[in-house]
Amino acid sequence: MIVRLTAITRSGRLSQAQLGALTVLAATVAWSTAGFFTRLIPVDAWTLMLWRGFFGGLTALLFVYARHGGATPAVFRSLGAAGWLFGLINGLGMIAFLGALRLTTVAHVTIIYATMPLAVALAAWVAIGERPSPLAVLASLAATAGVGVTIVAGQSEGNPWGDALALIMTGSIVAALLVQRAGRPVDPIAAAVVSGFVCMLVALPMASPFSPSALQFGELALYGAVNIALGLILFFLGARHIPATTSGLIGALDTPLAPLWVWLAFGETPQPTTLFGGVIVVAAVVGYLIWSMRGSRARGAAPAG
Repeated sequence: MIVRLTAITRSGRLSQAQLGALTVLAATVAWSTAGFFTRLIPVDAWTLMLWRGFFGGLTALLFVYARHGGATPAVFRSLGAAGWLFGLINGLGMIAFLGALRLTTVAHVTIIYATMPLAVALAAWVAIGERPSPLAVLASLAATAGVGVTIVAGQSEGNPWGDALALIMTGSIVAALLVQRAGRPVDPIAAAVVSGFVCMLVALPMASPFSPSALQFGELALYGAVNIALGLILFFLGARHIPATTSGLIGALDTPLAPLWVWLAFGETPQPTTLFGGVIVVAAVVGYLIWSMRGSRARGAAPAG
């Protein structure tokens, strides 16, 4: 894939930044399939977690091996305590995520998760002293209001326990990102291997590993490979060529896409109040990311002092 991207770029058809944006968009589409697969595969939640974690971790491991070959063990040794902690927290977040998708609507889960960029900004302020901008604070308040509308006004379609798990999942991702910010950079694909296998091991005692049919095993393999590994690999390849705020802006498309697939396939239609809350959250996040992008460009264009 890297060779193909480079060849296309050299031909002059697309720039590196354009290819990066398209690759991150493809990653976002892969991530947005979580609710679809969760509704599609009628196995118990623990069995779903076990095989999604296994196939996702295995696919990510194969990618690490393709890149590093015999040096693969060294990649995992180099993760250090921060990398393994990152993977552990992410793995537990996966469990909360799948539990949330089984208990509440996909729209509720994705709207709550969409607050993550703002939650990271505020948590970084509290934990490591990265002071957020006034706009980040304002956008966070607006996003919180949107989540409040989604949860409180949408109680008849959602589930309080599922909404709580979605909040826990979002908090776990924020915590994992803070672990990464506080230490040295973590290889995200290697960390995904750890996360997938942590999810598998935690689910194993409660799961019925061999209850799925042959067709369901194929669907579970596709779920793990596409939603965990392929999404992260595409994001890893594309995000290197575009600013972080652009990646976040494209990633925000997960919020409307995830409920869209479930609506098209299963007729799960969000209530008007849920849609209204989602519009508030997406507007707050997208507005914040656009402002951050413009601020970064202005700083980059400013003359050196």
